[in-house]
Amino acid sequence: MHYAPPIDDWSAPFHAALERGELLYPACTACRHALPYGARCCPTCGGTAIAWRRSGGLARLCARVVYRRSFAAAFPAPYAVAQVQLSEGPRLPVRCPLELAANTGDTVRLDVRDGAVIAMPLTDGDTHAAA
Repeated sequence: MHYAPPIDDWSAPFHAALERGELLYPACTACRHALPYGARCCPTCGGTAIAWRRSGGLARLCARVVYRRSFAAAFPAPYAVAQVQLSEGPRLPVRCPLELAANTGDTVRLDVRDGAVIAMPLTDGDTHAAA
């Protein structure tokens, strides 16, 4: 079963990109500042024109939790989720493997599969610098 989040006009480009296997983040077109997901205006300059930019796919692991109880049929227990900060700046909740070998503060690679963002450990081919 696949979880389908509510999609509105603002989030439609983000979800369409996930279905294509791409990760986008919002940015202000006036000052190019990366915006938090859900922001309708820029906290830096007040601009309201937003463009979606492609992420490089690296992030810093901010927090991770393993749920041992299922709260929805789409997420059978146990399952793990994490909060990451993209190297471009915005934070994003993501899925992660139960056995993810990463600690808070470590750089992880973000994969997009089946419309979901998944934090994965870095491999030798990855760039090892993130925010």
